[in-house]
Amino acid sequence: EEEKEKKRNFARAWINIKENKLRRYQTSLLKFYNLTWENYVKILEQQEYLCAICGKQLVVPGQGEYNGNDTAVVDHNHETGVVRGILCRKCNKALGGFGDDISIIKKAFNYLEGNRDGC
Repeated sequence: EEEKEKKRNFARAWINIKENKLRRYQTSLLKFYNLTWENYVKILEQQEYLCAICGKQLVVPGQGEYNGNDTAVVDHNHETGVVRGILCRKCNKALGGFGDDISIIKKAFNYLEGNRDGC
């Protein structure tokens, strides 16, 4: 039991080392999105490190401090797996909440447009 606790503590410490966080993120990009680190950075540079929707400055996981909604996340088509761009966590959650359904997003847009001043 003591040996298991030593291993757990070592693993926790290893995970929190900045270089290891970045390496884990790079591995997950390749595994989940077939996206190399070089291509990920190229997309970020094209977007000027800004969210492709709201324009918020993005914080890259493994570089800089974790900042919740400002964290850069890969947006992809859930049917094809094709990467569309990089968004802040908040915008990515919003798209996911609408199920990437353009008709619902249009309805939400029309709803907001028609109700700017309340009921």
